[in-house]
Amino acid sequence: MELFISSKTNNAITLTLQHGHTIIDTVDFSFDKNLDDVLIQTIDKFLKRNRIDTFALYAITVDSGIDPVSSCAKILQTFATAVGIIQKQR
Repeated sequence: MELFISSKTNNAITLTLQHGHTIIDTVDFSFDKNLDDVLIQTIDKFLKRNRIDTFALYAITVDSGIDPVSSCAKILQTFATAVGIIQKQR
């Protein structure tokens, strides 16, 4: 399974769970502040809804259409990197 995190604006995120070329599920959410909290909670609920363990993901791809130096883009990339590091340590 692969998780795609995409954002076209600074306050709206789309999560897409994909297996190969087949889209399993998609969810959109928006936030006013505290993206890190909202992101983690939403991803957790999203994966539970699909009965997927976080560590079953073989890739997390961040496709952000927003400014790469924005805090939103940095939070998204940091999350993807952190999950990748934890997976390698298991």
